[in-house]
Amino acid sequence: MRADRIRSMSTPLFVVSILLLVSFFGVAQTPQDGGTLSGMFYVLGTVEVMMPWQGGGDKISWPLWLPLAQYKWDYSEIVPALASSWDSNESGTVWTFHINPDAKWHDLVSVTSEDVKFSYMMMLNPDVPAFRAATIGNIQGAAEYMAGEAAGVSGIVLLDDHTVQFQLTEPDAHFLRTATYLLIVPSHLLGDVPATEFATHRFWENPVGSGPFKFSELIPDHYIEFVRFDEYFRGRPYIEKIRMEIMPDSSTRVLALENGEIQVTRVPDDKVDYVASLQGISILSETAPRIRGISFNVHKEEFRDPLVRLAFMKAIDIETIVESILEGKARYTESMIPLKGWESKAIRPWGYEPDEARRMLESAGWDWSREVEIQTYYTSEAEINIVTAVATYLQAIGVRAFARPVDTPTHVNEVYKNHTFDIYFGGDTIGPDPYESRTTVLSSLMYPDGWNFGFSDYAIDTLYAKANATLDTEALRQVYDAIQVVLHEHVIGIATMYQPEIYWGVSNTVHDFNPHAGEEWLYFGIEKTWIEH
Repeated sequence: MRADRIRSMSTPLFVVSILLLVSFFGVAQTPQDGGTLSGMFYVLGTVEVMMPWQGGGDKISWPLWLPLAQYKWDYSEIVPALASSWDSNESGTVWTFHINPDAKWHDLVSVTSEDVKFSYMMMLNPDVPAFRAATIGNIQGAAEYMAGEAAGVSGIVLLDDHTVQFQLTEPDAHFLRTATYLLIVPSHLLGDVPATEFATHRFWENPVGSGPFKFSELIPDHYIEFVRFDEYFRGRPYIEKIRMEIMPDSSTRVLALENGEIQVTRVPDDKVDYVASLQGISILSETAPRIRGISFNVHKEEFRDPLVRLAFMKAIDIETIVESILEGKARYTESMIPLKGWESKAIRPWGYEPDEARRMLESAGWDWSREVEIQTYYTSEAEINIVTAVATYLQAIGVRAFARPVDTPTHVNEVYKNHTFDIYFGGDTIGPDPYESRTTVLSSLMYPDGWNFGFSDYAIDTLYAKANATLDTEALRQVYDAIQVVLHEHVIGIATMYQPEIYWGVSNTVHDFNPHAGEEWLYFGIEKTWIEH
């Protein structure tokens, strides 16, 4: 477990400091072999299929599969997975991946470039439920293949048994990041399966992957078990088994952790302090690549004016809300792209200026008799309190605001389909790739093609197009700086208030355990995790 990710909510700071110094400078512990890592790794109610390309499949079968490349646990860099290296041409229209020749499937057959081609083609096949297929639609020939006009995808080229090349229809500086999400499956076992039967084929009852652990057993509504793959090309895992317990109820999970029935679980915000007080348990935390904030219905005339949207934000004391309601379990930010290495320093905070906010609304001709509904689909006590606080701040300047919790279907209907809402408090996952932030603001990604319900801004569209064609990292940062400034000044998309923290409760017997920030089903370097006996 990384010492810099441990948080104690009750231990005095000087004691924590001493513990961390011992961790860093004390006698190094030798990893121990064997044992079972048992935990609630993802909030699951039932398990239906292990196919990794449809919603939920990747979340329950992550020890089995590998993509071409992967992010480190903190999303600080992309490192090799099945591919040992990669390169692109200067324009970003051709990407070449070199498959590690030592990589093997769990049946000991070598992983080849044919597996990569097969996987990407099946993801693009319209008869296969692959929820990320649209992200690789810019491969040459993909559109024709998806339309049934071609038997293959011309832009996926096998240079040799361990080298695959992707030729794109346009520059794509983010193609490598896209590759980190797309998990590779074995063509020698699935190549003869018809696309219409692919997702329900019996292969998924006992799948064969290339990851550090092999499938062992699935008991619906109870657990999934994996055993280590001794021939894993990045090194034999220390842990003998991983057992994913299915525990939808957070109180049950916390009790199981306390009683030693499991060793790791996600911990909800309202139980962090309690779990931190338990003997032999540490809290592991990381700021998630997600944002929370409010969005305005620009289909309604009064909210089309960016000065009205700006006035509303100036009326809200965001920092006080984050500090008092979330009690340090979130990071205050007003950036829509608050990712490490990408967050702009050029953003000037809106500031809490209620008098100025009222003056701006007066100038804009605001109808003070108009009621303003602030809806949210969140259900936690803290988030309901945030919506209530936002309404209270607006009431203080004379806006007749009120909070209204709704269920998810109502939210989708009123926000994305019928546009009948006023304001909603919600969030979005905007990383680790900053390009993901486009889904709520790009005019070409109106629902259902994306999650934009009405924003259209030429400057934003132009800047994102430039970002997609910029390979130089420093130049790309400048583009995203400009994007963040425009989004913030015009209050476009989600007017960001904070980033939530993600918490895990982990037994002190578990070492070198590194869950991805914000992705509770992915664990970096799980083969190096070990259990103290």
